[in-house]
Amino acid sequence: MRLDYSGTHSSLVNSGAMIADAPNSPLVSAAWLLEQIADAAVRVVDARFLLHKPDAGAELYRTAHIPRAVFVDLERDLSGTVRADRVGGRHPLPTPAVLAARLGALGIGDDHLVIAYDDPQSGQGFYAAHLWWLLRYLGHDAVRVLDGGIGSWVAAGGQLEAGDRGRCVHDATEPRCLPVGEDRPPGERRNCPHRYR
Repeated sequence: MRLDYSGTHSSLVNSGAMIADAPNSPLVSAAWLLEQIADAAVRVVDARFLLHKPDAGAELYRTAHIPRAVFVDLERDLSGTVRADRVGGRHPLPTPAVLAARLGALGIGDDHLVIAYDDPQSGQGFYAAHLWWLLRYLGHDAVRVLDGGIGSWVAAGGQLEAGDRGRCVHDATEPRCLPVGEDRPPGERRNCPHRYR
């Protein structure tokens, strides 16, 4: 993601008809996402998290997630460094440059429509909205929240997939995915943004 943070919300260059067809609401329905899931301009982001069990979101993602979704962790991806004096709270805002770099490493760019989801039925249905706010904070207005979260996707007939998409390594020749758990070579990126090509 290219950082173009000016403190105001800017419009994105429209990369195609799909973004133009996105609802004006901050929410999209599962039926709408079912029709658009294969569009290369769409990035689906799993933002599930449980405050009382910080690793639960990643576990839930590996167990079942919306196809093509990447996972963001509230503490590792969407928060800044916690200060020793705790000013800023337990999940302080990351700097715009750090947040943009983290999202870019997940394959989210300026020309993408981001659809964030979580799991409102778990009682923790506010992390997708947190990602929505953070992207708008960066000036990325092409972001929506899946109304009803992962439960609405399943209720609408959407399939789920399991496993981790791996991490992505970019070199001068060809990006490639590494299985989860392999050592990180220089230049490695999380997940596999090249799969959207």
